[in-house]
Amino acid sequence: MELGHIIYKVSNLLEGVQKFEKMGFCVEYGRDKNPYNALIYFSQGSYIELLEKSNTPSFLKNILRLFGKGALAARLDKWERARLGFCDLCLEGNVEDFSNMKKKLQANNIASNALNMSRKDTSGRALKFKLLIPSQSSLPFFMTHFNIDPRPVDFIHPNGISKITGVHFDMDEQANKIIEDIFGGIDNEGLMGGRNSIRFDKSCDMFEL
Repeated sequence: MELGHIIYKVSNLLEGVQKFEKMGFCVEYGRDKNPYNALIYFSQGSYIELLEKSNTPSFLKNILRLFGKGALAARLDKWERARLGFCDLCLEGNVEDFSNMKKKLQANNIASNALNMSRKDTSGRALKFKLLIPSQSSLPFFMTHFNIDPRPVDFIHPNGISKITGVHFDMDEQANKIIEDIFGGIDNEGLMGGRNSIRFDKSCDMFEL
């Protein structure tokens, strides 16, 4: 299991994309028509998702709750209310990791919602994956690897950055303990508590999240 991606909340997607492009990143919208998110991929390791909104109206979230998907609805609400900047983490693994994670959450009396997901990206690829959302919104959520890897090969962004080398994520004491107990053994670029920030393989001061 590894760190999959980091969600970065923006107030306006177009302006957010332009901001990161000015910092020398190549940014790809999540879809061609009416996008609500955008991705900053790296050839290896985790990536960044720029998110303006959850794109789910309130009445649909209420329907999700009626059909037992309250954990998903709560996560969508969290993203809607989140302050601008770094606001959530996604862990990533294979199908076996997904099954094990679900069992670990159940063993610790933490409810979750499991979903089969798919989306078509701007290159026309149908990306399929499984999503696991814990009911405790302070915890990271989990997904399986995409069926098709969307990351560019041997790519370096115009600013010279090729990968994320470390992530600091500010979590409360309870969340830290649960992550240590349940999400132990994460193979990532250095997930630690503390002030929200991201380190890259090229030294820079562009991220005060």
